[in-house]
Amino acid sequence: MDKKDQRINVTPVSLQDFDMVKLLSHLSGATYSAIGARAINEWLKENFTKEVERHQKINEIVEDYNDEEDE
Repeated sequence: MDKKDQRINVTPVSLQDFDMVKLLSHLSGATYSAIGARAINEWLKENFTKEVERHQKINEIVEDYNDEEDE
């Protein structure tokens, strides 16, 4: 990333997630933040397109429902 002041604070969803980050950090010598950044990067590569498409479908369903309600 170009700008080091661009940050996102992330809290693990569970204690297990937190413990896994801690262990990976310890094993690799990377910071918790570096492990989190890598996890976000990998998740986005795998899920970004699917999530956008899912939200588009939901919006279409809601729009269709609202159109039916207006009739």
